Parts: sequence; structure tokens; C-alpha cells
Amino acid sequence: MGERAVTNEYVKPAARRSSAARLPFDVPLLLIVASLLVIGLLMVYSTSLDASLRMGKEPTYLFTRQILWVLLGIGTAVGLSFLDYHFYKPFVLWALGVILVLLLIVLIRNDVRFNSSRALFEGSFQPSEFAKLGIILYLSFWLSSHRDTMNLFGDGLLPLLSIVGLTAGMIVLQPDLSAAATVVLLGILLFFLAGGDLKKLLIFVVFVVGIGAIVVSVSRTGQARISDYLSGLKDLTGSSYHVQRIY
Repeated sequence: MGERAVTNEYVKPAARRSSAARLPFDVPLLLIVASLLVIGLLMVYSTSLDASLRMGKEPTYLFTRQILWVLLGIGTAVGLSFLDYHFYKPFVLWALGVILVLLLIVLIRNDVRFNSSRALFEGSFQPSEFAKLGIILYLSFWLSSHRDTMNLFGDGLLPLLSIVGLTAGMIVLQPDLSAAATVVLLGILLFFLAGGDLKKLLIFVVFVVGIGAIVVSVSRTGQARISDYLSGLKDLTGSSYHVQRIY
């Protein structure tokens, strides 16, 4: 009786843990994404009222459009959650190839808007945004299939640096330094999460920081961003266009 009572007492917590583990989604990740969506909507609302009026629209025009895109994104995410992620694997390489072609078209067309050529279809489509998703999907599958060789230079680091560098480099030429930096940071993060060697990761980071410093120092956009930031610390009237539009 005593042994049976002790056994039953320890089975129940284990059963509860097993039940919790069967949740169909990652609760912490879901909460983080939901928080980012709410924060993003608040920022769009606080900064878009004046812009909507200048467009001759209702004050909440841009905010309403953002809500529609958020709902579309949530619906897409829910739909994709029912698919086995291995389903994407055959299409990932082709998708990244299409994204690179679109980035090349952006550079060839050179449709300059606000001192940069980043978009297609009269400014309504930015391939660099899809490049971020493409890098995440491609490197996730690539690193998973190259776990044994990803720390080797020829079979691992060189291909990784090549694809990340090519994608980020094409975005830098637009120029869109923030999107390019995001692509590079995603590459570093995915290499780390895949179990990459910390020494090689450190070398990778130092190399990227060095290249980034050179790009910023020779780029008019980079110099303007730094100048606007420093000016904004002294006087808000000397800050960047986006910051001034808040007030």
C-alpha cells in the first residue's frame, strides 16, 4: 500500500506536465509575437494620424490598413501552422532565388523614392522585407542539413557568408542599411541557434562589424543617419524626418 501510494503521488504531476507539453503552439513565442504586434499598432497609430490627413484621408486611414494587414498575417500564420514545415523545403531555394531576382530588378529599375530605390509597383512592394523571411527559411533548412560541416570554412562558413553577404549587399546598394543589417543579424543568430562554434561566431561578428563600419562611413545614407541621430540628441528640430513627423 505504501509503495503504491508513493507511486501514484508522483504519476499525477508527470501526467500534468505531459498534458501541458501537448499544447499545439509555443505559448512564450505566441505572447512575444502578440506583444510586438500590439506595440507596433500603437506606434503606427501615434505616428500616422498627421500623415493620413496629408494624404487627404481619414485620420485613422493608415492605422486601419495596418490592422487589416495584421489580421491577414494572423490568418496566414494560423493556416500555415497546420502544415508540416518539411513541406516548404523543396520550395525554399526557389523562393530565395526569386527574392534575389526581385532585388536585382529593384536595382536595375532604380525607381528612386525618398532618396532610395527599394520598392516595386509604385512603392507598394519591398523585396527586402521578403528577403528577411527568405533568409530565415533557407538558412534554417540549410544549417539543419549541414550540422556536421557548418563549422568548416569551405563546406560551411563560406557558403553561409556568401548567401548572407549577397543578399545583404544587394540591399545595401538600394540603399537600405537597416534591412541589410537585419539580414546579417538573422544569419548570425541562426548560426548560433544551430550550434555553431562560438570562436567562429565571434570571428564572424568581428568581420561583419568591420564591414558594416566601412559601409556606414562611405555611404551617404549611413553618414546622414549618424548625423541625424547626433543632431536629434541636441535638438529635436535637427532630428531625422521620421522623428519630426511624430510631433
